[in-house]
Parts: sequence; structure tokens; C-alpha cells
Amino acid sequence: HQFAHEVIGRGVRPGDAVGVLLERSIATVTTVLGLMKAGAVYVPLDARYPADRIRHVLADTGATLVVTDDASQPQLPADAADVFVIHSTPEGEQQHEAPGVGVRSEDAAYVMYTSGSTGAPKGIVVTHRNVAALALDPRFDRSAHERVLLHSPAAFDASTYELWVPLLSGGTVVVAPTG
Repeated sequence: HQFAHEVIGRGVRPGDAVGVLLERSIATVTTVLGLMKAGAVYVPLDARYPADRIRHVLADTGATLVVTDDASQPQLPADAADVFVIHSTPEGEQQHEAPGVGVRSEDAAYVMYTSGSTGAPKGIVVTHRNVAALALDPRFDRSAHERVLLHSPAAFDASTYELWVPLLSGGTVVVAPTG
């Protein structure tokens, strides 16, 4: 809830694209959850991307904010959108209430970019309905997904499974350390 209030306080509104460039950590999970609570569309970025690709993705989505950490910030192009560097301890007054922002199933949850192997990378919009359909697919054996390792880069589609299947099924996300 706290992170959602922080980004709303920075002007993020429902449907706004927000770049996410973080080392894999619990902050990745809380950032994505906070952005969803704020109604934002998260745009995962990879620190291994060239600056031109990051610039293209941010411009293409119209991202007005990029959430990053101290380790990843140097990978951002100098002309990146507004940058919010998160720290391990929240600053300011704590907001513990849900922000009360509603989203519909057809609203965008995130935009993931293709590899661009056939030209310029293309953004694929994934809706809340798409995420829920994957995470709650009845063909999954729920007992086999009680603990899922999050080890894929956030900008790789396997991370959707690794994050949302356990979270939307009452399971646990086990975050692999960076590297």
C-alpha cells in the first residue's frame, strides 16, 4: 500500500506506464504489486538492454516515471523519464490503507517487449484478465505451486508465471538473489 501511495503522490494515475528497472529482489515484487494497486501499467526493463532500447521502450509506452534502485540507475539513459530511486527503508509517513484505485479485467497490467530480432522491439500489452487466466489456470496442480522461485529477469515472460501463479494462489514467491 505504501508504495502505491508514493507513486500516486508522484502523479501516477490509472493507466499510466511506469518503467521498472530493478535488480531482482523483494523490492521487485513490492514495486510491481504497488504499481498494480495504483492502477499503473508496469513496464519491465532489463539492465542488460542497451541505452537505445531502454529509451525506445520508455518513449513507446509514454512512461512518465521509472522506478529503479542504486545498482540499476546507471543503466538508465540520461534523458529518461522522471526517476524514482527506491531504498530499502521507506521515507516519510507510512500509508497502510489500500489506495482504493479500481482496475477492470480488460485494463493493461503490464507491457513486455519482444526481443526485436525482426526489427524494432514491439510492446505486447498484457491485461489483468490475461494474468489471472494464467495464474488461475485449473490445469495447474496448486500443490506444485505453493513455493515458486522468481529467477527470470522481469522483462522475460517467464517472470509472469514465477510471480503471479504463487501470489494469486496463496503461495510464496522465493526471490533468487541477483547474479
